[in-house]
Amino acid sequence: MCQYWTNFLTRTNAVKDLIKLNDNLNIKRGIGLFHVHGHMKECYARYAPTFIPGAGMLDGEIIETLWHILNYTASSARAMSWFHRQEYLDCHIGDSNWKKLTRMVATLIRKRKACILQREDSEEYFAKLSEFVGPARVAKWGEEEQLMPSQRDESPEVMDRLDVSEEKAQGKIEIQRRLAETEDESTLSNGTAAWLALGLKLEEQQIELLNDVRKRIPNQLMRGNLLFSRSVVDCSQKSTRSLLSQSIILVV
Repeated sequence: MCQYWTNFLTRTNAVKDLIKLNDNLNIKRGIGLFHVHGHMKECYARYAPTFIPGAGMLDGEIIETLWHILNYTASSARAMSWFHRQEYLDCHIGDSNWKKLTRMVATLIRKRKACILQREDSEEYFAKLSEFVGPARVAKWGEEEQLMPSQRDESPEVMDRLDVSEEKAQGKIEIQRRLAETEDESTLSNGTAAWLALGLKLEEQQIELLNDVRKRIPNQLMRGNLLFSRSVVDCSQKSTRSLLSQSIILVV
């Protein structure tokens, strides 16, 4: 949806005879939870149904959730004709839809019980977070939350406030440079930062060496197979030598 919406109105306006949209129609853009995590990081807060009022949490709205069940039909459908394959897949998908229909009540009851337990945990965590940040900041967040839905249609970027803010950590070179700059201002002797960097580099090399050693050392089963194969080779070589020596003696 983040890319599809870019030219959506332009394309619909180009075929007004086929598609007529009401001028007052308000289209809420969203991406299902199954797919939104495969998009860019910003798409989660902007288009996830979790943050769209009235959308709620969706489950089982797409065919991908049934793949692990329908994949077993591939071995049988591979050798079928086109019409037979179509009828075969329609039968399995229809059976899946019928099972979802008949088991809907039991499934919703089970999920409702799980939601009640999760709600209690969420309320507890929210109360602890509200106590930690203070009532003033909670009130400010509440005001921003009320304004975001009205601004979301025009500027989805306002929803980025709901996402976790991340700061890029300093790299090893930057940290080493900062330590070197502060050496003269502290009680550390000159060269301490370089010494620490060398120690970290040596530790990294030790870890790499241990990993290489672990990869090269065979396990007990492999070691036993190697010893057995080596003994077979040794016996074969001894037998070959004895036969060759006997042949040489006979020839002489």
